[in-house]
This record gives sequence, C-alpha cells and structure tokens, in this order.
Amino acid sequence: MKKSLVLILLVFVGTGLGPGSHAAAPLVEAARFTDLGFAALERGQSVKAQKLFTRALKRVPSFPSAHRGLGDLAMEQGRLPDAVSEYRAQRAGFPNADAVPSAAHFLVGLALSESGLWAEAIAAYELGLAADPDFAEAHYRLALAHWNAGRIVEAGRSLARAEELGFEVRPSFAVQLADAIDDSTPPADAPTTTDPDGDWLAFQTDVTEVLEEDDYVAALRMIDAYLASALDDPAVRTLRADVLARMGSHAHAETDLLRALELAPDSYDAQYQMAALYRATGRPLLALQGLRILAGHAEEPALRAKLLLNIAQLEWDTGNPAAAMAAFEQAVMADSSLAPLVTAELANRSAESTETPNVEE
Repeated sequence: MKKSLVLILLVFVGTGLGPGSHAAAPLVEAARFTDLGFAALERGQSVKAQKLFTRALKRVPSFPSAHRGLGDLAMEQGRLPDAVSEYRAQRAGFPNADAVPSAAHFLVGLALSESGLWAEAIAAYELGLAADPDFAEAHYRLALAHWNAGRIVEAGRSLARAEELGFEVRPSFAVQLADAIDDSTPPADAPTTTDPDGDWLAFQTDVTEVLEEDDYVAALRMIDAYLASALDDPAVRTLRADVLARMGSHAHAETDLLRALELAPDSYDAQYQMAALYRATGRPLLALQGLRILAGHAEEPALRAKLLLNIAQLEWDTGNPAAAMAAFEQAVMADSSLAPLVTAELANRSAESTETPNVEE
C-alpha cells in the first residue's frame, strides 16, 4: 500500500484537494492512516486496522481506500452486508464515475456474489468491465455469476473471454458449463422455433405444449436455445422465469424477471410474475405493492378484478381482513360474475378463522 498516498492524491487533484490546497492536510493524514491500517490488516491485527481506517474516514469521510480497507476487513470476518456497504462507499468516494477504477466495481461484485445476490453482482462486474474490458478475472467471476443466475449462454460467453485473456479457469466449471450448453440445445426434431425473427406466438405455443406435459427441462432447453439469439428480449426472459418458477428455482426466476423489467419496465407479464414470485417466496408486502400498482393501471374490468382478488387474498393472509374485504368488494364491482367465487372464498376463510369479519348480505 506504499503507493496509495500518491494514487489518492492524484485522483483528488481535480477536486481541489491536491497537495497545493489548504485541504491537503486531512487528505494526507487520511492516506497515512489508511496505509497503516492495511499494514495492520496484513499482520492480522483486525481491531487496530479498523481503528486506523476509521480515523482516516474522520479526516476525509469519503476517502475511497479507507472504505476499501473496511470492506476487506468485513469480507475477512464474513460480514457480507457490511462488505457490500463499504465497497459501495469506496466506489462512491471517487470524484466522478469516470474516475472509478474497474477494481472498485469488481470488489462490489465479489461481495454481492458471496452474498448470493447474483443479479446485482452481474451489474457490478459489467460496470468494471466497461472501465477495463480486458479485466480477465472479472470476466471469469461474471461467468460464475451468470451460471448461478441460470444464464447459461451468457456464462459461456464470459468464460470464453476469460480464457482468451489467459485467465486460468477452474477445469471442472468449464466442463460443467460446456455440458450445460450442450444440454440446452434441443434435438433436431424438438418442436421449437429458434429464430428470434420467426413466429413468437408459434414458439410460445410449442413451449406451452411441452409444459402441459410437465416436461419443464425440455421447455427450458427450448427457451435457452431461443434466448441465445434474443438475449435482450423481455418476453423470452419472462417466459423463462415462468418455467424456472414452476421448477422451484425461484432465485433464478427472479434474476430473469429483474432483467426483463430492466428491458421493459412497463411489462405487465413480468410485473405480475414478479408479484407472484414474491408471494411464493414469503414476501407478501412486496407482492401487495406490485399488485396494487398493476390494479391501479388496469383498464379492463376483468383484469382489474383478477388483480383485486389476488390483493384480497394476500391482505387476508397477512392479517388485514378489513382491507381484504374492501378488495373483495372492489373485485365484485369490477366484475359481478365473480360474486359466487368471492362468496365461496369468504365461506372457506370463515371456516378456517375464529375472527372472521361480519359480511353484509
């Protein structure tokens, strides 16, 4: 860390905190404490290192290297949320986005990967590679993140780039990924359309027919083959998420839905599936938030009624019977044909609960 003082001073010259300014003294002290902190960290003196990094931040609160030191310490101690926070603070401490080195993005990605937050890790690695396209290890880590997020095609591309740049990849992972890519290619006689410029509706029909036979693996292979030529198609991502959710692979499904919503924020299908995923994974408040937004924008009465029914069920399940009753009533107002269904639903719930709200006939 002997070079850290020079590097940080150079980075901050453009901010008016260079050696010739009156504000230079705190910066120099922050760099000195940071160097001492890293030296203590290398000797295994964690407590001392933390105190030194903290002293550096008292001199310059946004000092990037001090946040980096605290992030390294948190990673070493297994405090992953703290590591993510400190590495992000390091990244935010640079004068502007162009000044952020690729390594800063990489560390954020690393901490997020260790936390199992694959979608966010992928975004961090991609930012790092935008700053340095030849960062070999970042390509490799990105491949691992794509793999864990269920993005087999993207994982293959990232791994190939890492190998091109001379990074020594783990042989077992390379073999496993190659097998997965081979398996994702459907046989020649499979009922699939792999041309993204072809008939999307016909492709959906093919996938639906396979799903009706509960052959989720075959459906996923079909979609992955299609996805290879349509990486930025939100509809394909949403369809893939649906299959993954049916397979119980909720984390991978969420990653695909997040990507779909990045590409098409107003996609009803992606938003509805995300709400359903939140519900299935025990996050009812997030599910309610998404359903309310959809219901507020639904113009067709039947669609609005369907959403209100979902809201009512969730409200009841989360212990809000009054809100549930209001949503049930709104659903019937939107579509009167639902009245028998709502009556049956309330009867079932009344039988299960000793504190059922009074319902006026």
